[in-house]
Amino acid sequence: TPWTPWAWSAPCPCPCPSARSRPSSSAPTSSRSRPRWWETPRYRDMRRSRTIIQAEQLDILYGCYFKDPNPGKHEFEQISEWVHLPKKVVQIWFQNMRARERRRRRRRTTSWRARTRSPRDRRPRTHLSCLQLSILQSCYETCAHPNAMECEAIGAELSLPLKVVQIWFQNTRAKEKRWKLQQEKMVSGSSVVTVIVAC
Repeated sequence: TPWTPWAWSAPCPCPCPSARSRPSSSAPTSSRSRPRWWETPRYRDMRRSRTIIQAEQLDILYGCYFKDPNPGKHEFEQISEWVHLPKKVVQIWFQNMRARERRRRRRRTTSWRARTRSPRDRRPRTHLSCLQLSILQSCYETCAHPNAMECEAIGAELSLPLKVVQIWFQNTRAKEKRWKLQQEKMVSGSSVVTVIVAC
């Protein structure tokens, strides 16, 4: 077949439907080129600017809040006239104060519950007899740091759980450490007094 200039596929210059349906190479193919919805000027105009409340206005607002945390419609209008702020700003301030009080009350209740657990949650205190205490004390004087097998043997001899024996040794070591620190403080204090008197 003879070669003709229409044998190769060139872009059609006419505005035919096929040309309009083909995407242009210069058109953006990614949605990243379009601004996000929060970056549009309309959304930026919709956001209200933050209101700065002065100290005198805060004094009046706090006084009204402590008097009545949930004022009515007419009270809101009166308060907004007193502080020279829009009624919506006063309502939002009261809402934020109530939410802050609820959060503070919730945190206080949680901390109080953590401090005062019910007796059912706590392990019952083990009462040791005089014989058990004397045997434990003699074992402590022999070895202040027994291992798990030795603690288990002591517990089997005294009919006590392993955990009770281990905690007793821990508490006894802590008491002895505190007593030594107190003795060192007393000795150092008396030596300082002796030096001052001698001078």
